[in-house]
Amino acid sequence: MTNPSLTKNEDVRRRLVEAAGQVFAEVGYEAATVRQITERAEANVAAINYHFGDKLQLFRSVLQLVISHVMSQIEANCAAGTAEQRLLQFIRTTLSVESEGEYPWAPLLMAREITEFNATPAAFIVEAVRPLHATAEQIVADLTGCRDMQHVQIAASMLVTLCVTRFRQHRLDRMLAKNPSQIPDDVAGTVESVFRFALAGISGLCGRE
Repeated sequence: MTNPSLTKNEDVRRRLVEAAGQVFAEVGYEAATVRQITERAEANVAAINYHFGDKLQLFRSVLQLVISHVMSQIEANCAAGTAEQRLLQFIRTTLSVESEGEYPWAPLLMAREITEFNATPAAFIVEAVRPLHATAEQIVADLTGCRDMQHVQIAASMLVTLCVTRFRQHRLDRMLAKNPSQIPDDVAGTVESVFRFALAGISGLCGRE
């Protein structure tokens, strides 16, 4: 038998996480207020303390939701194939999740927090992105055969950052281009461009031993 109280609590918690994700994406963690979040979630101000403890722990829950969603897709799509195929799938999956995902605010949230990297939530950003980075490291190592883990880690970090922040960069690309129509405006075109760039960059940094 379903516990009505538990169902109600789960619904409030879900609404708070989704509302917080939207607000964090729009204004950033530091500028977001508890009142903004609870008003959007149609919840009591005390609900954040009850369910999460404080705004920072709510932020952590939002990040965990986003990354678990992305990683489930990454694990399904990048488990097999050559290193180049897995690199392509890593990029395609990340960008597809960003553009077609269940949480449309997630790409802007991740891009904002990674590029701004405010001191307070920085540890949670690192914690959230670590699974993506670990997958990228394995792909880079398999792709290049490089035994210099420093180079592998740097290349993996660059790959993850490129994929995660692409949401913002695409806007800048079109603003800077002399002919914006030449900039791919679809996921497939963007994936191909990012893949070629990443493949050349990884090979150049790590070499092929």
